[in-house]
Amino acid sequence: MDQQSFIALLNEDLESEYRSIVQYTQHTATISGPEYQSLVEELKVHLHQELDHATTLAGQIAFLGGVPAVSVPEVPSVPDGAAALRLDLELEETQLDRYRERVA
Repeated sequence: MDQQSFIALLNEDLESEYRSIVQYTQHTATISGPEYQSLVEELKVHLHQELDHATTLAGQIAFLGGVPAVSVPEVPSVPDGAAALRLDLELEETQLDRYRERVA
């Protein structure tokens, strides 16, 4: 894989991190109910980790001679807290798969 192709893939990863930031911000503000309180607090911690991931990716893209992406993929609307948490889990699983591909 050439450097430009790798930068393009890293930019896709960066955009996914942006989506996480927006999605988790929305979910921590809108998921309610005592059954979700501990999960919302965990999402708030994870939200800051996603920002760190985005910052790291942007730095690596720039280091490789690329320009970090600024597009945020669409965040799907969900009807309730359970659906929001499932969406968050799916996003995390997708991101982990992508990062495993990069390492390989």
